[in-house]
Amino acid sequence: MFGFLKGKIAIKLNQSNFKPGDLIQGTITLDLKKPTNARGIFVKFYGTQKTTQHSGGVSFQPGGGLKLSAGGISIGSGRSKSSVRHSSKSQTVTVYEFEQMIDGEKEYANGPQSYEFKIQIPSDLLDQNAAPNEMIGAIVQTAKFLSGNVTNVKWYINAKLDVPGGFDLSKQIQINVTK
Repeated sequence: MFGFLKGKIAIKLNQSNFKPGDLIQGTITLDLKKPTNARGIFVKFYGTQKTTQHSGGVSFQPGGGLKLSAGGISIGSGRSKSSVRHSSKSQTVTVYEFEQMIDGEKEYANGPQSYEFKIQIPSDLLDQNAAPNEMIGAIVQTAKFLSGNVTNVKWYINAKLDVPGGFDLSKQIQINVTK
């Protein structure tokens, strides 16, 4: 049976924009169509980073000139008979994760039920990639851009009713965490 046939789960937050050190406060609303045995209700705060690495190529043919390619940028003669290879590879990794149980294992009754939660964002959450000073930070960011490594961290809140041997009910929303 699919999760949506069991009911639905929703997340409501006090706000959607946060800074390190802030308190995320919200309510999870569970609305089941019939009583359901579950391991518990969980809320998770996490961030994912997608990295795309681009690679280019260089080739030279006698009489054709020289052509360089890196990260989709080409430099060379217009009459070049050079060949250029370009590829990219993406990977998404979890950079931070905190999960807490809101309610434990039991039979959850049908109908709407609400559960409050609070999660403290670590005050040093965004410092893990920080450089010692602004100049070095700018150099590091420029080097990442020129090398073709494009990164972006997205932050989420996920609520889940963990149903053993069946489809879980879950809901995910994106939030903003900035300095």
